Order: sequence, then structure tokens, then C-alpha cells
Amino acid sequence: MLARVYIKLPYSITVPKEIKFPLPDYSNRDYRIRIYPPKTDIRSPQLYEEISVDGVPAIQADILHMDFYKDDFDRSTKNL
Repeated sequence: MLARVYIKLPYSITVPKEIKFPLPDYSNRDYRIRIYPPKTDIRSPQLYEEISVDGVPAIQADILHMDFYKDDFDRSTKNL
């Protein structure tokens, strides 16, 4: 099963568009976790039309994306 999480950051980070991020997989107990490169929330206001880092086009990222894999998730509300 997959549980996908998008975490809205309270700030933006500048990330070059052409950078190749490794997609790390972690295992923790019964979970397998994959972390993706930072993204831009399309609803976020863009402060700049164009931005670059060392002459390379960049984005203002404010979203972290992670996937959690497990055989089964307890989705009951009893522990909330």
C-alpha cells in the first residue's frame, strides 16, 4: 500500500532545475520510504518571474513529497 504525503514548507528554497537528485529509499521497521526532489506548489505566489543559481535556471520550491509503502496501514480513527 502507498501513503503519499506532501508537506508545505513555511519558506521557499531555491533549487536549480537541472540538478539530478538521487531518489533515496529508506527502510524503517515495516515501512519503505521514498523522498522526492522539492517541488513548487502551483498555488504559491511566485516572487520572481525568472531566477537562477550560478547562471542555471532555478525554481522556488516549497513542497516536500514523500511516499510511504507498507503491506497495510491502520486507517482507523481510534488513535486520533
